[in-house]
Amino acid sequence: MKLKSLKSRIILSVVNLLCITGAVTFSIISCSQINSLTSQRGAEKWRNNKSDMDYSQVSCFFSRDSGADTNTVNAVRSKIKSAMTGASLKEEDNKRLWIDTYTSSLGKMEVSGTKRGTARTEITAVTSDFFLIHDFKFTDGSYFRDDELSENGIVIDRSLAWQIFGSDEVKGMNAEISGFDFYVAGVVEAPECSAEKKTYGELPRAYISYGSAESLLKTDEEIPVESYEAVVPNPVENFAYNTISEFVEDEYENTSVTVENSSRFKLLNNFRRLKHLSNSVIITNSVQYTWWENSARVTEVKASLNLFAVIVFLIVPFLTLAMLFIKVIKYIYSRHPFKKLAGKIKEKIPY
Repeated sequence: MKLKSLKSRIILSVVNLLCITGAVTFSIISCSQINSLTSQRGAEKWRNNKSDMDYSQVSCFFSRDSGADTNTVNAVRSKIKSAMTGASLKEEDNKRLWIDTYTSSLGKMEVSGTKRGTARTEITAVTSDFFLIHDFKFTDGSYFRDDELSENGIVIDRSLAWQIFGSDEVKGMNAEISGFDFYVAGVVEAPECSAEKKTYGELPRAYISYGSAESLLKTDEEIPVESYEAVVPNPVENFAYNTISEFVEDEYENTSVTVENSSRFKLLNNFRRLKHLSNSVIITNSVQYTWWENSARVTEVKASLNLFAVIVFLIVPFLTLAMLFIKVIKYIYSRHPFKKLAGKIKEKIPY
């Protein structure tokens, strides 16, 4: 009997060890997938350059027919400034307290270099803070600035650099799109994590300013805004998110989606998504997400599934711990410690 009992304990111990190892493994995988995203670190990066103040990264995505444009951006900025004033958050002279960017996809265009010919490329119009919010790794040069009115800067990925120049050290070289000349401000690495590779697409990508985009498209019309992102102080929970979402979702109901990026992968939010996981893959509006938002949404599903795996692996250790706890309680009560203690107290009490 003792031998059978020993074998059972050994087997149970091994099973518990394997389950705990599985839970830890899936937790590590989930953390690695989340931390590898380049689009979710805006608040962290900006906070490290500032004080200990808490920051939040909020993103808004609009459908093409929403009518969102630079007037929308200015209205959101006004709301943010008003809310910050109400919260006694004041910017110091020449010091920025918050940053934002807006973007629009211009579609596929032919980009030419000086050595290797042309390459079909996904072009995105952005403002310069885009590169402060998103964690792109520059292998050469840097990003262009919005106040550089005399020149047209372009940021290209390494794949495009090699295809049209035969090198990735091409800072300052000329690139041409539809007869329009750009200077290469910088070269960035393409995403390396699996979720971003999946949504990045097979074509190389390039980023130009909104001013350059208007000249390139030869249009006097406003280029629509497809996404707006801001890194804003968050003195109380959901301050930044509520400030932006209340305006955007009221003005652009059913044609916009607002996301709080800084907390989207917290444990509680993963639990909530796990409960309604099907909602993560059902499209209920006409919003077209950017590649970096799609990668974050893919990672959300992965994080929820990893959490489910962790829960499953922890069932056996939890039940084992519960059984052990019950046995300890039964043992304590079987020894009647309270009765013995009461007897000793009675012996010492004089009558």
